[in-house]
Amino acid sequence: MPRILFLLLIITPIVAFAGPAIDIEIEGLGRTYRNNVLNYLDLEKRKDDENLTVTWLKRLHANAPDQIRAALEPFGYYNPEIEASLTEKNGKWFAVYVVDIGPPLTVSKVDVRVTGAGAKESNIQQAVAEFPLSVGDVLDHERYEQGKDAVIDAVSGLGYVKVKPEKAQVRVDTETNQAEIELTIDTGPRYYFGEVRMQQDFLDKELVQDFITIEKGKPFLNDDLLRFQQGLMASAYASTVKIDPLFEESVDNHVPLDVSMVPNKRHRISIGAGYDTDRGPRVSGRWTNRRLNRHGHHSEVILKLGTTQRELRGSYFIPVVNTL
Repeated sequence: MPRILFLLLIITPIVAFAGPAIDIEIEGLGRTYRNNVLNYLDLEKRKDDENLTVTWLKRLHANAPDQIRAALEPFGYYNPEIEASLTEKNGKWFAVYVVDIGPPLTVSKVDVRVTGAGAKESNIQQAVAEFPLSVGDVLDHERYEQGKDAVIDAVSGLGYVKVKPEKAQVRVDTETNQAEIELTIDTGPRYYFGEVRMQQDFLDKELVQDFITIEKGKPFLNDDLLRFQQGLMASAYASTVKIDPLFEESVDNHVPLDVSMVPNKRHRISIGAGYDTDRGPRVSGRWTNRRLNRHGHHSEVILKLGTTQRELRGSYFIPVVNTL
């Protein structure tokens, strides 16, 4: 007698437990301030958390006024008055925060100065003169940071790559609603590019030298380093390019550069397919040999096949060494 096997499926319903429903209202603030407040509020961040309990909801609500105050400080408002309420109706919770933003702090003192070897550079002095906060302005921490960064960028853009703030203070007095700014930036010594040492063994040295855009003796600029690296990557000979400035080996503030290159894969094959309303279906293939020899010669073969078109094209490239 054949055996009949019965598979009994016991289906257990899955019940999703959700946290309490919450509605958050911020009253008395414009859109920019309101959005920043919501970004600070832990209650806003966790309102859709299924693990949120009523106990935790009440704790987060109790912390909300302090978080609202912290969210308004970057705009210069340190003394807001906040009325907070939390109620429940028909299983839904309502958190309401009515904010009287109060008067802003105004700047009573601005002392921005640059010390060090590059202190008298005209570009640096211009950046100091254009600092975006003046006496009488509303304290805005974002504008303060922008001004500080502008001065530092002006310094580093002239080769003072060891620039650093010696003092960066914003002192606030919430009783008088005033703020004092003190910013002192040390340029440090000015550095220059030294010898460029290429660490690679798969390309001819003469070819690699042609890709060096760094000039020995020029001010050390990070933008020039980036362009140099991007140029080496754009050649397609290397998969990675690493540039190490060796400040510890600098002589008379001329910094040597160690440049290491990892060869790219020699061969690259790509295949594509498509459909043209006039010519019908088509396929294409491309075979690239990125490095035929140490002199950087490379080749490319392209094949295109369609119902009305067939094309086979090959190219051979020889890099031209810059003789300028």
